[in-house]
Amino acid sequence: MAVRLSGKQAWLTRMGATLDDALSKCVSLSPDSEQGATMAESNQQQLQRIRQEHHELQTKTSNLQKALDGFIEAADMVDQPPNAEQMDRMQQNIDVA
Repeated sequence: MAVRLSGKQAWLTRMGATLDDALSKCVSLSPDSEQGATMAESNQQQLQRIRQEHHELQTKTSNLQKALDGFIEAADMVDQPPNAEQMDRMQQNIDVA
């Protein structure tokens, strides 16, 4: 059972990191000022980028929620009650997510 919990923990960490990367990318979005593009074309391109980023964030948030649910389920199924150190690590993983 500890192996399953460990796998879920790794997945949770990975999904948290990918969401963090996507958020960082969104924050760094800046308007592209392509030479020769009209204002309407530029706005349309920027709107399309924002929609793509929004969709990516929704997908990654959903994946993180699934990872968190899987981790909590695996933690609940541990046969022996976790010691204080394990409980602290589990809570830290949940808080980080």
